[in-house]
Amino acid sequence: MLSNNHYNPNLKEFARELRSTSVSKAEKRIWKSLLSREQLNERFLRQRPIKNFIVDFFCPKLGLIIEIDGSSHLNKGEYDFF
Repeated sequence: MLSNNHYNPNLKEFARELRSTSVSKAEKRIWKSLLSREQLNERFLRQRPIKNFIVDFFCPKLGLIIEIDGSSHLNKGEYDFF
């Protein structure tokens, strides 16, 4: 039986928007140079809705979440910490 890894379909559209419009330079570099399937031979998902959060990168097989915090998080205050 496959697990959905706490996928939150209510955040699907917002996650899609984040993937296409507000990807940081750091996220782009990490994706292209390290996390694409061609580089690691593992499946990583970008902007994955998990519970009440949208994580930058998620590897379902490893259960690994990677967050790349940068200047986009400076003005969000406590929001990112809950």
